[in-house]
Amino acid sequence: MREIHVLQGTPEWRTHRAKTRNASDAPAMMGVSPYVTRAQLIRRQATGVEEEIDAATQKRFDRGHEVEPALRALAETMTGEDLFPVVAISDDGYLGASFDGVSMDEEIIFEGKQANASKIADVQRNVIPAVDYWQIVQQFAICEKATTCVYLVGDGTESGTASLVIERDRVQADIVKLRASWEQFDKDVAAYVPETTTPAVVAAAVTALPAVAVQVDGQIAVRDNFAHFETALRDFIENRLIREPKTDQDFADLDMQIKAMKNAEVALESAETQMLSQIAAIDTAKRTKDMLAKLVRDNRLMAERLLASEKERRRAEAIASAKAKLAEHVNAINKTFGSKIRLPDVEADFAGVIKGRSSLAKINEALETELARTKIEANQAADRIRVNLEVLRNEAAGYETLFMDAQSLVTTKGEEDLRNLVKARIGEHQAKEQKRLDEERERIRREEAASAAAQLEADRKRIAEEAERKAREEAAARLAEVEKSIPREPAPISTLGAVNDPPAAETARAPAVTDAPAPAPHGAAHQQAGGARKPAGARIKLGDINARIAPLSISAEGLASLGFEPVATEKNAKLYAESDFVSICNVLSARLQRAAAMQEAA
Repeated sequence: MREIHVLQGTPEWRTHRAKTRNASDAPAMMGVSPYVTRAQLIRRQATGVEEEIDAATQKRFDRGHEVEPALRALAETMTGEDLFPVVAISDDGYLGASFDGVSMDEEIIFEGKQANASKIADVQRNVIPAVDYWQIVQQFAICEKATTCVYLVGDGTESGTASLVIERDRVQADIVKLRASWEQFDKDVAAYVPETTTPAVVAAAVTALPAVAVQVDGQIAVRDNFAHFETALRDFIENRLIREPKTDQDFADLDMQIKAMKNAEVALESAETQMLSQIAAIDTAKRTKDMLAKLVRDNRLMAERLLASEKERRRAEAIASAKAKLAEHVNAINKTFGSKIRLPDVEADFAGVIKGRSSLAKINEALETELARTKIEANQAADRIRVNLEVLRNEAAGYETLFMDAQSLVTTKGEEDLRNLVKARIGEHQAKEQKRLDEERERIRREEAASAAAQLEADRKRIAEEAERKAREEAAARLAEVEKSIPREPAPISTLGAVNDPPAAETARAPAVTDAPAPAPHGAAHQQAGGARKPAGARIKLGDINARIAPLSISAEGLASLGFEPVATEKNAKLYAESDFVSICNVLSARLQRAAAMQEAA
């Protein structure tokens, strides 16, 4: 708050007020003042011309100045603080106020009003009088340190004064609306076009139709002025009766013409009564009278219907014009959003504000005030939407598809609520997306692991098969070498030609049976060698085999799995062909090499 060093009531103070948005004018600006209309305040601010203060208004001002010191003293007693009249403006210079009292620390402000039954009733119900509400709001807006307003209304005496302590929290939310309303008011002042001055509407004098006279003499002769009356009536209906009222003057004149026709109907009825009182039946005169009465009545009813319909049409046109202006304002705001976002519907009670108003001037004034209120409401809603749109642009960037309900969000949520909702919605989306990615990565990992395991197993199997194949080939080769190294002796002559001897070719290929050790073939080599092993030659025990290959060892089952079966059993000892020992070693060596190869591949 910045203090302006002028005394209230001085010319300097009036000059300051003339160029300031005053707290005392806030009710009129909001359209709730019973003393000054919003249109009048716009005209005053736009032209700088103050309306002359009438005697009643001046008396009200004087009475307020008289009771103000007494009310201030009561407020000081209530608060225990000294309160000083202060003229001040807001820190930005936009708003102004003439405080009835402010404490030294600026934490308490005081507003005093002279006695008013309606205001006292409001205060007793703990209600801030509507006519002073926006003045209090503006005082809090200017004095930002103030936490309390002491509002007194009365005659300055304890018994005749009602008090209300208003905390800042009670009005704080409306400070934004107040400033928005002043901004709209400034726009209306800038757009002000002086209206054509029209005199007060006074119905034009309507020349009454000629008096109807009927006189019947004893000879049943009727003397009347129906012909003169008819001429005047038809001229009135055809030339002077208003059929298309447009201005307040036309409506007032038409209303007077309707009254004149009603009087003519009454006069005609009276003439009939006079006539019938003088003679029993005057058919011609009565028919004339009936015709004229019908003519007057029909046109009077037509005029009444016309008056009512034209008034309704003008009210409808005025309402339609106000609605169109509001729609234009809303459309202009919607264009500023730069997206598909639209203002929510702004509630306007144009029909309600003109109820009970008859003159076009008062109707238009009421509609303009309501239009200003709805524009202010639209502006405030637009400001909230812009803030929310900025929240979405900054905090929801890249996640636009999560906010397809942006229209609803920006028009119904507060800034912090929207900010929290955005964070929550994005967080939920990210969690779901992370879960999806984790599951996808896990699926890929499992597939890759399964594929790698399958490949490894295939490689191991291939290497094992290859090692076993090579081992068998090497074993077969060694076996062949061993067989080649065994001395061959021709078969005894006594064996030739034996009944069960094999053919000569077979005999030629088979080794001779001697006392020398005969090697025993293994595996495929054994099969290719032509049959089962013959347990001939030197024998070797399983224990001796293990002693030779120590520190390795092998069991009888192990040898059997390699294709080497015992050729005999001596007590519990398994005996093998001595000639198989080399093959056994070769097979064992192949198995060990295959195991080493598989380990390297793993």
